[in-house]
Amino acid sequence: MNKRSFFLVLLWGVSLTAIFIAAIWIIMWLTSDGFGESARIFQAIVTALAIVSAAAFAIFKLQIFRDFAPHLTISQKVSHRRVGESYIHIDVVVTLRNSSRVKVELRESLFLLQKIAPANDAEIEALHATVFIDRTYPDILWPVIGEMQRSWNENSQVIEPGAAHQEVCEFIVTADVKSVLAYTYFYNPYSSTSWAGESTSVHDLS
Repeated sequence: MNKRSFFLVLLWGVSLTAIFIAAIWIIMWLTSDGFGESARIFQAIVTALAIVSAAAFAIFKLQIFRDFAPHLTISQKVSHRRVGESYIHIDVVVTLRNSSRVKVELRESLFLLQKIAPANDAEIEALHATVFIDRTYPDILWPVIGEMQRSWNENSQVIEPGAAHQEVCEFIVTADVKSVLAYTYFYNPYSSTSWAGESTSVHDLS
């Protein structure tokens, strides 16, 4: 349960309780009930509301429902082989394991292949400056040499609790590439409980 959901539930609970209290007071006023009885009922309602609020706060702070939020553990393995005389075939095998207690539906994914080497000193210095000096980006933006996006229709790719699913992505690069970074990202922008997972691997081709 995230903060927004928690506060919405709490707001609805308080609102309904207030309406309930108002209705009781009106009924008692119309039936000419004594003030003492009304006060006792009012006190009981306030006590119940305090207990419910405390329980909701405890659930939120202790994250009792965190196991029921969608979560994927993502790992990947990168391998390569030379094809022809001038090219290298790279395959990225991604394993997605559902470590939560609810179904996880895949809807969107991104595969990136970035070149780390070879690169000259000027290129490395420029990349270093954007992260460690200018702090323009939080990560080094290695040149992208391969990109693939995938999407699935609703309910077409669902991973059951405790189950695992594999996705394979292939790239072909020129033989002069010596080292790459493989990045994968999976997410579901249509889920009411948003989730995303990613994995990164550095792989040497020489």
